[in-house]
Amino acid sequence: NPSILIELILKKMNLTTNDIPQIEGGMFGLLLKENCILSQRDIHSIESALLLKDIKIKKVKSRRFSIGEIGAGVGKNAYWSFKLGLKDYFIFDLPFVCVISAYYLIKALGNDNIYLYGEKADASNKNKIKILPPWGLNQLKKNRISCFFNQDSFPEIDKLICREYIDNFVRLNAKYFFSINHEAGTVMTANGTKQNVVNKLLADYSDYF
Repeated sequence: NPSILIELILKKMNLTTNDIPQIEGGMFGLLLKENCILSQRDIHSIESALLLKDIKIKKVKSRRFSIGEIGAGVGKNAYWSFKLGLKDYFIFDLPFVCVISAYYLIKALGNDNIYLYGEKADASNKNKIKILPPWGLNQLKKNRISCFFNQDSFPEIDKLICREYIDNFVRLNAKYFFSINHEAGTVMTANGTKQNVVNKLLADYSDYF
């Protein structure tokens, strides 16, 4: 029974099916109970959050661990990370996408747990998800973010923009960059433009990463 299996897995993480957000309309996934669908995207994001927590447990000796996700989409990685105790979380994305993730995360976690760019509240709060545009990186001080994270977008972002992000990783002295991306370098446009290969993007930063 899929429902029982999912409930047992969530219980291992001190969660229940009530923690699965039911915000998007027309969602496709596993119907666990009435009005409770577990989508494929949630499954992927739970895995990503567990891997990020694993980095914290196995790699980071200090208590402080902060994450900076580049291109968070609707914000599911941030949501599940928050639920697993990784609350010092930054999102950097295009402004119109930030609006989407802000809506989703405020609905899922409540306004008190979310900081939006431009608010008077302190963006350094370590118990909130901070949603910022790309230039919000310029406001951060060295060592503020422990681990930068990107999933399913660096291969499709302009190479020069990717390098700007990586330059910021180095400037901020981030200890880790966690990438979950396609690495095939396949053609993605009619004019023959290929996807970036993250490992190759990092080759120029071999002294750092």
